[in-house]
Amino acid sequence: MVNCRQKLDETFEEVFSNKMVLSKIRKCLYQTNANERDDLEQEIKIKIMEKTTPIILNNDSPGLWSFIYNFSE
Repeated sequence: MVNCRQKLDETFEEVFSNKMVLSKIRKCLYQTNANERDDLEQEIKIKIMEKTTPIILNNDSPGLWSFIYNFSE
């Protein structure tokens, strides 16, 4: 379990530090009220984590760059 948790932490840190992913999230929030953007950005990140955790833990999961490429489309 520790290895899985470490793998998840490293993967999400790498994904959310990627400028392309962050710019995509922020672009989606551009038309949102400025007071709510930070909260919604956090909610989007949580949803991404919830939906991708099973994929990351699966042995047949895509690599980081294919995930980012598919996410940005």
